[in-house]
Amino acid sequence: LGFARSICGNAALYYEPKNAVAAADEIEKLLNEIKIDENCTRHFKYIPDLDIPYYFYAADCCVLPYKSIFQSGVHTLSYAYGLPVIASDVVSFKDDDVLENETGFIFTPLDHHDLKMTLIKYFKSPLYLQLPQTRIHINNWAQKKYSWIEIGKKTSSLYQHICNNEKLTGVNFDQ
Repeated sequence: LGFARSICGNAALYYEPKNAVAAADEIEKLLNEIKIDENCTRHFKYIPDLDIPYYFYAADCCVLPYKSIFQSGVHTLSYAYGLPVIASDVVSFKDDDVLENETGFIFTPLDHHDLKMTLIKYFKSPLYLQLPQTRIHINNWAQKKYSWIEIGKKTSSLYQHICNNEKLTGVNFDQ
């Protein structure tokens, strides 16, 4: 977080872990140590569904520092709000969902230095420098990629293969 202040002046943390009280105390201690307390808005609480849009619209990007993951809906929700995603290089993000320099950036999992450099790269990139246009582009891209029509086409194709007893290996459902 120390470098976040030098890049953009402000940071926001939204966190709801299983042990929120212990995590909040630990993060508060860290924020005080690195002296960015006045530049950081913190919300260590449940955020009601009706308030979620405010957080996505207030953000400049969504950072997803997963070590490993099977799936996540946070990036899709970010895209619905036109928000670029900075995600760790885990299977679903790099292979399918985060397009480098177009919808966000990828960094090496558990590599704090790479995360720092990726954030610096983002804040110097057209994705951030032209954020209003970026948001429109990402939202349009997401509406096409994740629309019910596209999902219906992929589901229909899958059912056709199953009904025809075709093997599914090598089938590309992204088309």
